[in-house]
Amino acid sequence: GVPVRALHDHWKGLRPEPSETSAPRAAVPGHAQGRPFGRTALSAVSGRRISALEFPELLGSISDPPESLYIRGVLPAGRHAVAFVGSRQPTVYGRRMTRRLAGDAARAGLVVVSGLARGIDSEAHEAALAAGGLTWAVLGSGLDRIYPPENKDLCRRIVESGGCLLSEFPEGTPPLASHFPSRNRIISGLSWAVVVVEGRIKSGSLITARLAANQGREVLAMPGPADSGLSEAPHLLIREGAKPITRIEDLLEVMPPGFKVEKLFPGFLASLESG
Repeated sequence: GVPVRALHDHWKGLRPEPSETSAPRAAVPGHAQGRPFGRTALSAVSGRRISALEFPELLGSISDPPESLYIRGVLPAGRHAVAFVGSRQPTVYGRRMTRRLAGDAARAGLVVVSGLARGIDSEAHEAALAAGGLTWAVLGSGLDRIYPPENKDLCRRIVESGGCLLSEFPEGTPPLASHFPSRNRIISGLSWAVVVVEGRIKSGSLITARLAANQGREVLAMPGPADSGLSEAPHLLIREGAKPITRIEDLLEVMPPGFKVEKLFPGFLASLESG
């Protein structure tokens, strides 16, 4: 894992660049906040509020857990999860590798966690669904204020596939920029490991990595082209001790000893051995 103290001092005070936190900074009328789902969009599963006693064990163990969570869908106990975070404006390479790694993680039986944002987050959620796996989306707004609004259909499919949407913010809360660092601690708190795909030096991805390290989570970073500005964050993490990840085996190596590759995908291990 990453040495927590070494990372903490380096990242203390980092804030995401405006391009990395593109949510509105104040309440904005109309579709920018994301309109409520409507009664039929997610009628199969209604939202509910859960207390800290019902949290997954990992999330309940962090130093600053939310007092409660609003969830839509199913949040089962005992599932191993891994988070994928990165730029909202990724490269073709970043999108391709996120799809490969997140898809393989889902096929291995891991829950894929991310923040529903444009770019890497959406790619991770989509890859998990395409693989027939589960994914959890943590919002920086109320569950009726989907942001970005074009991800409403993605949210519907996440819930219908057996995953869930989560937020510590009540219904009606808009997606203010100040909510997203708070959301990030829940993304890392739910996860055994956090994978940083792409991001700049001052990015929300680095904030999530710092939070993960402080929570005692495994931090992995995907190497990228040396001449790409979006390689800055993962390359910094690797220099500071994060584990490089280029294939699913790199992630499986840091999972807890009791973790076993999901039996629902019997050909998965064979594909790793042949690949």
